[in-house]
Amino acid sequence: MRRFLPVIAFLALVTALAVLPSQKARSADFPCTLLYSSLLDSVNMHYENGGFYMTKMMAAFLPGESDYGKFDDRHLITEVCSADGTVCQTLEWNVTKKSGVWWKMRDNEGDPSMFIPDAGDYVLRFKAEGVLFYEFPFSVSKIEGGDVYNPETWWFLDGPWEEYGYLSCLSDDVSQRVKFATYFRSPKAEPESDVRPTPKIKFYRDGKLVAMFNEDPRTKLNRDKIWRSKSFDLSKLRASGGGWFCGTDMFGSDGKYSLQLFLDDQLYGRYDFQVAGGKFVPQGRQVREGGDYYPLRYIEGGSGEWWVKKTG
Repeated sequence: MRRFLPVIAFLALVTALAVLPSQKARSADFPCTLLYSSLLDSVNMHYENGGFYMTKMMAAFLPGESDYGKFDDRHLITEVCSADGTVCQTLEWNVTKKSGVWWKMRDNEGDPSMFIPDAGDYVLRFKAEGVLFYEFPFSVSKIEGGDVYNPETWWFLDGPWEEYGYLSCLSDDVSQRVKFATYFRSPKAEPESDVRPTPKIKFYRDGKLVAMFNEDPRTKLNRDKIWRSKSFDLSKLRASGGGWFCGTDMFGSDGKYSLQLFLDDQLYGRYDFQVAGGKFVPQGRQVREGGDYYPLRYIEGGSGEWWVKKTG
């Protein structure tokens, strides 16, 4: 019997190695979720008529391998719900499997009749095969404009667009330059304004300025009447030799970081975070475990987006 023990041990090892990768890659190991940047990019509203729309987005960890769609056996829908839970409208998506854990969602209907009934609080509820896997709360406001002869109503979305920003590296490669992205919209008080402010970023590590965006005051920021993302490439200070500020510069130096974004020299937002052990320290709804973890509203950044909440 002893002479068979090495063979048995070898077979057990081979079996374990064959099983472990598949277990690690199973979608069931993580709750279904949405890539947060694609969600914020997708959801929007027509400024003049209140037409609500979503375009395309990326999902992760959906169950199974076959596609979802109106003419398929499996279905992924979004319910537009008012604050009291009433379903105002339902959209069905075409969903196709991409590489790894990712799925691409595309608007199946292209339905121009999507609508939001009135100003108020709303929630998008995403369901795969009838099971709720994600919620996205937002609010809608209306401003009456024009004059007595030409009255106008302007519609606005409010929510996480103005509350968050994220850092990433070009092509998800930490040896490449760091980019910061957030969302902008024309001011509600002056939605027709064509003022283009000058953006500037100051990036600090432990209180020391280490990178910037825009040492050229001629650079202007275009803003639209709907939320649009804008990204900024960070550069090292000219006084220290210049060049791009790369992911290796950030992840190679632990510390407390603060990114401060200015528009026309007025602070627009401050975004604080930490790097420890060469890794970004998740915060808020980007923490995947612990007492505050809530899968239905988790901020998914994949392996290349590091989300930071605006604090100032």
